[in-house]
Amino acid sequence: MLASELHYELPEQLIAQRPAATRGGSLLMCVHAGAREVSTVASFGETLLDQLRPTDLVVANDSRVVHARLRGARAT
Repeated sequence: MLASELHYELPEQLIAQRPAATRGGSLLMCVHAGAREVSTVASFGETLLDQLRPTDLVVANDSRVVHARLRGARAT
């Protein structure tokens, strides 16, 4: 696999600014690699299976946020 195969356009309006009011209100982001398109699907559970093809790869992000602060100052 080439890194260039992972490039796609991600419209700003698809990036959540805050969590959904309810867990079920979250959207699923689907990247259609062949067409290099991004779309959203309203329901995660049932709709995920409708989106998958036999050759698809599902990637789960289970990363954690590190509670840290980085202090700095600009040189004047």
